[in-house]
Amino acid sequence: METLQPYNHQNLYGHEKLEKNFVDLWLKNKIPHAIILSGQKGIGKSTLAYKISRFILDKSFKINEINHQVMFGEEDIYQNDLNIQKDSQIFKEVSMCINNNLYVIQEVFHDDEDNKKTEISIDDIRSLKSFFEKKSLNDSWRIAIIDSSDNLNKNASNALLKLLEEPPLNSLIILISHKPSTLLKTIKSRCVKYNLNSLKFENFIKVINKIKPSISKNEIDFLSILSSNSPGYCLEIIDQNGLEIYKKIINLFSKMPSLDLDEINKLNIIINNKKNNKTFYLFLNLVNEFIHRGVLNIYNIKNSNINYFKEEIELFNNIEINENNVIQIINCWTKLKDTIDKSQIFNLNNKSIIIEIFSEFSKCFNDY
Repeated sequence: METLQPYNHQNLYGHEKLEKNFVDLWLKNKIPHAIILSGQKGIGKSTLAYKISRFILDKSFKINEINHQVMFGEEDIYQNDLNIQKDSQIFKEVSMCINNNLYVIQEVFHDDEDNKKTEISIDDIRSLKSFFEKKSLNDSWRIAIIDSSDNLNKNASNALLKLLEEPPLNSLIILISHKPSTLLKTIKSRCVKYNLNSLKFENFIKVINKIKPSISKNEIDFLSILSSNSPGYCLEIIDQNGLEIYKKIINLFSKMPSLDLDEINKLNIIINNKKNNKTFYLFLNLVNEFIHRGVLNIYNIKNSNINYFKEEIELFNNIEINENNVIQIINCWTKLKDTIDKSQIFNLNNKSIIIEIFSEFSKCFNDY
């Protein structure tokens, strides 16, 4: 399957104003030493981070030379976006992950240790500090991308804070965050914050059609709702059989309070069919999203950003609840989220978690 790779493409839709803002900051010599790119997962934060990095590395000749060229019209270098020539040395080096002035710390899945996700440790930040202490090539800027900073552990956060307090000259640290509330307040106070808004449907379609031109209109509509117009998350859903998983989630909830173990077993086979845990983590996210959407619908909480599938509406309309059920539903939802958190910290058996999720929530239906 073809996937979006932030380091080797420049296609970014819906964030044109942010791109122009960074071009203006560069021309005015006002690039901050640290920024936070926040927003919905898969919306283009990593792509923007690499675009910013490539642009600065490509344009890192003296700022007064730029101003001289603009003032005297020697070369029209002003542009509205952060694109650079794809045949340039910087673009090729970044695409091949060999540029010595760009340092990236990112989330990885290991083939051993049951594919557990790794957190960002203090050793990672120490390596980053060593990177900034070295002299840059050609007196270029030095740039670091942390993707995502949500995975910083306590010691790593404190070490990063010290680095932010004394930033090196001509350096930029880009923190990518899906949940900026998890970052230390002291870290956020030392960064310029940029929030990437959700994409409009037309921009979402542009990205998906470019990557998956064969996808049907019905699938695009379904994926648009399920991913909230997040291209990255949409492609993850496609890659990890998320559409089939979500439909089975709806089907299992529609049979409650009965617990269909055969269907759960079929779901477990789909989820654990691949060699990594990405599909399992996607399943956890989809269940949490389903319950979130269900609660909003059942309690008639107005939210203009929520659209529903036909199957969801039929299911939610058949659920009758009263005020006495509210606490029970919320407690079950809280327990589910606690289970999800524990599953990501400890190496818990996937199948047992899947059964527990549906078993616990089925208890909420017994009184209906």
